[in-house]
Amino acid sequence: MTKKLQKIVQYYARYEECQTITKYIHFHMESWFTCIKIAGVQPTNNYSEQAIRETVLVRKIIGAFRSVKGTETYETLASLIATWQYQKLDIKKELQRMLSSNLC
Repeated sequence: MTKKLQKIVQYYARYEECQTITKYIHFHMESWFTCIKIAGVQPTNNYSEQAIRETVLVRKIIGAFRSVKGTETYETLASLIATWQYQKLDIKKELQRMLSSNLC
């Protein structure tokens, strides 16, 4: 499926009015068929949007992030914590494991 999509993107990339969308599709090429490749992954991103909703609200309401790096750090930590909660893992243990493994 990815090869077919690549051919379609190549074809339409020659048209100036299609440049933006073809670049976007090409950049995310490996993500388009995740719901087919991995059992249990929904074809919509509704769950993902719900998972980050709180993070986005905090960022917009308090406006506490004064730098791009601060925003990225907060979003990464919030994403990790949400993932661990979803997987029913012990957040404290996972954070300790990650930090002691020098993963961040």
